[in-house]
Amino acid sequence: MRNVAGLNYKLNLSLSQCIPRRFLVEMEVFVVKENKKIILDGYAYTVHYNLVSSLRWKCSNKISKKCPGILVTSNNYKNPTIEVEHSHAGDANLEIVEKAKAEMLKRVSISTPSQIFAEVINQVPE
Repeated sequence: MRNVAGLNYKLNLSLSQCIPRRFLVEMEVFVVKENKKIILDGYAYTVHYNLVSSLRWKCSNKISKKCPGILVTSNNYKNPTIEVEHSHAGDANLEIVEKAKAEMLKRVSISTPSQIFAEVINQVPE
């Protein structure tokens, strides 16, 4: 409770209510597949709409978890803005897993699958 000019009121504002939404996300977008799939802050998104100056992304768990999560980025994946929050927790290891998978796919033509797997797994942080 605060008392200002003889009036009592509750201050129930969260940080997200005080800062404009466009400034809340300052993390870098990890592009899994160009114009198809990205990862940001433990959440995967697939392209929903390709607009003139931006891309609108939906949570990749939209169907399986009925998640309403929506993200908007510029066409070059900059300035990510969360439009609708997720209904589930993010996965902190999602970006690490996707990077490891991408690295394995790059090496397919030069090594055997077991060699690729062993090399990439040894590079994954504990």
